[in-house]
Amino acid sequence: MLRIVTFLLCWACAFAAHAGYAQLAPPPAFQSVGGVSTIPVGAAANGARYAGGHVIANASLNLGARAVTVPVGFRVAANAATFAVTKMNPWIAGLSLAASAIPFILDWFAGEDLEVTPLGKIQVPAKPGESIPAGSGDYWVLDGGQVVRISSIAKPSNCDSVAGYPACTTGQATGLQLACFNGVRSGCYASAPNPVSPGSPARPPSEADLAPLATKPINPRALVELGIPLPVDPNPIINPATEPVGDVVIGPNGNPAPQLEPSPIRYPDGDPVPIPNTNPQRYTQPWHEVVPSPTPSEPWRVDVRPVVTETTDPTPQPDPTPNPNPNPNPNPVADFYTDCDKYPGSLGCTPVGTPPTDGTIPTQTRMITQQQGPSFGGGGSCPANLFLNIHGQSIKALDMAQPCSWIVNYVKPVLLLLAAISAVFIVAPKSEG
Repeated sequence: MLRIVTFLLCWACAFAAHAGYAQLAPPPAFQSVGGVSTIPVGAAANGARYAGGHVIANASLNLGARAVTVPVGFRVAANAATFAVTKMNPWIAGLSLAASAIPFILDWFAGEDLEVTPLGKIQVPAKPGESIPAGSGDYWVLDGGQVVRISSIAKPSNCDSVAGYPACTTGQATGLQLACFNGVRSGCYASAPNPVSPGSPARPPSEADLAPLATKPINPRALVELGIPLPVDPNPIINPATEPVGDVVIGPNGNPAPQLEPSPIRYPDGDPVPIPNTNPQRYTQPWHEVVPSPTPSEPWRVDVRPVVTETTDPTPQPDPTPNPNPNPNPNPVADFYTDCDKYPGSLGCTPVGTPPTDGTIPTQTRMITQQQGPSFGGGGSCPANLFLNIHGQSIKALDMAQPCSWIVNYVKPVLLLLAAISAVFIVAPKSEG
């Protein structure tokens, strides 16, 4: 008995000294879509924000009867540029960029044959000497990059179309400047003194135009301003020891985000308790110490330990306050995911195979007969009687015929009737209401 009591006391002390492992609950906006872990920044639901190539958000942890918040960081994934290209289809279709995103997009486009109009549309600019596509009106791009509206007039006799673009010497009209063109449009055409543009003579970019951007470093702030969720590494950094600052360019040739280190965090486990016979008065403060302890299979695992410290302050300790969201009223994050992004294994997103060739379905004709069996009778047989051999004498110890006949004649019909009634209720259940 003494050994049992000693064991229980030791077990209780060990449990008090080590509370054990727990799992953090990820932020609500953290999700994996199509194998890519993403989290929107600035969403009021989870207070996520971008800083220094990381997304800082709040996970949750149950400590006893209360839930506490645990700051976590996610390193922006190196494929952010590729992810941005795949999610920019709405702007390819002609939507306007947010004004705050234009500087970041222009920096990303540097050196590429792309531009952003003052209205925030991404386009491939028209090149000098390139004709405007059909349907854009009667326009022409001069070698100097000017876009002019032209209309055919009679060709003067002294217009030399072979010499390039000389000024026509006859037939000039007031307010118009005549020029000779060769190539696609030969002859003399009139244009306004100030070249006019038909809105946007350029064409929208294609996937091929955007493909080079997938390997160019991108400032993750561009995705934030576009409202695109940031792709992040799936492993969280639990309570980062340092605060990331500044913008970091992410990509194969960019400046990668620094690797933050996790650190412990303490939450009060009650109010300070006075220590008797101390002068000045001292107090003990109990804590829950949450220590990051992730594993490859459990990246959200933490070790929760009870810790007691001494203090002279009798004021109850408040819970740690996570970093505030610098943008408490962000614009709603658009859903850039298609149903096939979210549910790639669904039937509607499954690639359609080649249908079988038309042919005759093979058939067989077989004769099937039915044999009538007994309703409540045999099909089986009763167990044999039990005999015992005592001193050479065979004695019937158990007569199985009588109980077997009870089962066959009385119990079996009742069971069959109950089974039939149950089948009826399964096939035609009783309607509710």
